[in-house]
Amino acid sequence: MHSRIISLSLALLLCVGFVPMQAYAASGRDASDIVISFTNGPDENDSVTGTHTLQFSTSGSGTLVNMTIELKDGSNWVELKTLSSSPWVYFWDSTDVNNGTYQLRAWGNDSSAGEDTSYAYSGNFTISNQVPVISNFSLADIVVGDGSSPSNRAWTTTPANGSLIFSWAGSDDDLSYASLVNVPGPGSPANDGPGSFDYTWNWTNGNLEEGKWGPQLTLYDSSGLSATQTIYIGIDRSGPSVGTPSVSTNGWVNSNSVELTGLSSGASDSGGSGIDHYETKIGSGEWMTAGSSGTASLSLSEGQHTIHVRSVDRVGNAGSSKSVEVGVDLTIPLLGGWNVPELNTSRIGAILVSYIAADPLSGISESDCLIQYGFDSDGVGSTPDITGRWLSMTAGLEGTVGLTDWSTKSRQYLMLRATVVDNASNSILT
Repeated sequence: MHSRIISLSLALLLCVGFVPMQAYAASGRDASDIVISFTNGPDENDSVTGTHTLQFSTSGSGTLVNMTIELKDGSNWVELKTLSSSPWVYFWDSTDVNNGTYQLRAWGNDSSAGEDTSYAYSGNFTISNQVPVISNFSLADIVVGDGSSPSNRAWTTTPANGSLIFSWAGSDDDLSYASLVNVPGPGSPANDGPGSFDYTWNWTNGNLEEGKWGPQLTLYDSSGLSATQTIYIGIDRSGPSVGTPSVSTNGWVNSNSVELTGLSSGASDSGGSGIDHYETKIGSGEWMTAGSSGTASLSLSEGQHTIHVRSVDRVGNAGSSKSVEVGVDLTIPLLGGWNVPELNTSRIGAILVSYIAADPLSGISESDCLIQYGFDSDGVGSTPDITGRWLSMTAGLEGTVGLTDWSTKSRQYLMLRATVVDNASNSILT
């Protein structure tokens, strides 16, 4: 009897266990008979790049009022889009997420059943978008610089009616086309691609101006990804200016070694490639490099010379020259003689004395010359012994000895000497 009761109880328990499960299924997502299906993948192990068109088909007697599409990013389902009407199509840009393995699912609301539909799942797929890789972007006929930065600008001397030849190279699994902008305008070259590629642009507008630019290469692929690189370039066809050279205040020196200064003072390349060095030329001779310091050391023979100077920029443009007259005088002045009036004890008042000298090259520098005098007991010696020292007149080779009564100088000697200086600072003491 007990066995029958137990068997009956088990049978009832089994019945109770099955009936509620069917009821729960009927009141959940399975209450809707709408079935959503992916019609174009992604399927298991597919590789997705760029924009993928998600298309869905539906079947069943219910009324689908919306559809939500979700992406599983490892552990969580993230909503991509909720569509509100058919056609049930969504253009999904896969570049919005990182490369990796994903799965999609879709579900909607069945207004007839008053419930959500069951889930439709895609296969597990990978997103493998490849950003284009630029391996080369260069300009032909660069004179200096590589264009990698504004401070290392690629400079060229391309003429106004010439062409700028750009080359590029890149890779991508679905490379579409390349564009080039920010070139010396007006305008920009046509895109390279899609279809076939020339991998170069021969750009000219018939009047390429001097200046600085940052041409930009962009590679686009069919997935909507792109990569960009800039090359910094400059066109410089004009030579730089040079400072005014100088040697000395009067242009004469007393050495074969002459140093010009002032070459860099006020010198400018006016926004071009920059001054590289300075050059000098003696008369009608050849131009010689003088370095970049703004000074120039020359070796000159005695005589007068015309020295030309100019600046040269980093791309080889030479600017207009300036010149300076430089004289080399290695010879001391030629001495002549004294002009002194007759002296006696009856003379009253000052006397005028002068010295005659000449210099055939640089000439006498009167302002640097000096006459000195003194009174001596015997006219012998280097210093007048009565006055005890040399007395100076005003600068020049002419002056006065100012005495009121010469009778006080009876039996004394008037000693005179002159320091004669030329314009090259050569001097001699008489």
